[in-house]
Amino acid sequence: MHTDSDGLRWRQRWRWRGWIRGALLGGLGWLVAGVGAAEARADDSQLRVGSVVTQPLAARLNAVWRAELRFDDNVRRVDSTLERASLAWRVGGPTQLSADLTHVNVRRQDPLSGDTINAEQVWVGVGQSSRWWLGESWGVALRDTLRWRYLDSRGSPTVMTRHYGELTWRTGRGPRGLQQLYCGFEWFAALSNKPRPEHWITPLGARIRGGEHWSANVYYFIRNRKFADGWQRQHVLGTFLNWQL
Repeated sequence: MHTDSDGLRWRQRWRWRGWIRGALLGGLGWLVAGVGAAEARADDSQLRVGSVVTQPLAARLNAVWRAELRFDDNVRRVDSTLERASLAWRVGGPTQLSADLTHVNVRRQDPLSGDTINAEQVWVGVGQSSRWWLGESWGVALRDTLRWRYLDSRGSPTVMTRHYGELTWRTGRGPRGLQQLYCGFEWFAALSNKPRPEHWITPLGARIRGGEHWSANVYYFIRNRKFADGWQRQHVLGTFLNWQL
């Protein structure tokens, strides 16, 4: 026998589903619009492979190291390498604060001599990330980062912010295998020097748990950057392993 409270729970459940459908349809339209905007330059394909190691230091404090190798020019050459060390502090609830130091080595080819030129970059950043679960299956994540980027070619740092939003679906599987699927959108804002509009669209990503101490991320995103002669679109396939010490 159904009671009034049962009917209320069902109505609330269907209301959540309606909101989620609306968010998915709106996000899909946003993705399609963003992909269609980047048409002026020839497309390029990239590959990113990396690893993340996390070491707990205290109950809410972790040290995190990340290394990444990036290929571009339709995955024909190494574009850059990245190494990052950071501290992540979970302040309570869904929010985590972080501070990081990043070294990037960008490889460029001299158009006259054909020699490879290494351009060093150092980034200093602070940020916050939050995640909320809307029931058992659906979640929303937000991440904001402020970075000072010291480049070889410039005397003063470039100050930039990054803002990321994600919609996540938990598969409900066991402790191993495919755990989550997600889509996301990230945009960049330059606060100093000449800004270059840029945004990343992630139609699909997956988080896979392989064991008690390790997991893997596989993702595909579209990197849109605006140059003087128009937008360039880059298709990026990435994967990295996560290790928990």
